[in-house]
Amino acid sequence: MRLARAQSRARQAERIERASSGVPLPRADIVVRLLQIERLADAVAEEELADMGLDDAVARGRIGQILAELGGTDTLPASVE
Repeated sequence: MRLARAQSRARQAERIERASSGVPLPRADIVVRLLQIERLADAVAEEELADMGLDDAVARGRIGQILAELGGTDTLPASVE
């Protein structure tokens, strides 16, 4: 399972590298950002912040920032919001 996830992330990083129109990020930086998105999205989906009495807006905002850093949009798709 770990190998399959690693291969998937490597493919995602490669696609991001190819689509980048600005100064490209090193692959390691892209992968770290992908991991951050994954973990934050899991926390939002599982309502972990709500369990601590916190609003998930900060996590959602950070996901948007990371997407922008990767050259994408800083707006989450409607299905995530």
